[in-house]
Amino acid sequence: MMTDTRELIALAIDNAPAWAKLALTVPSPRLREDGQRELARHVYVALTSPAPADPNQMVLPL
Repeated sequence: MMTDTRELIALAIDNAPAWAKLALTVPSPRLREDGQRELARHVYVALTSPAPADPNQMVLPL
């Protein structure tokens, strides 16, 4: 079953570094921007990375 994109984004945000999520709430504009960039990078990587291979998948000789 294919995971919904919204679920992937939610998981990526949940798994993002705590400092980046916390930085979104601080009064410093520079720190908020750093947090936004890191959170965006983390979500982007999570959405564009290939799915991990199933360790139970049989290897086919080529």
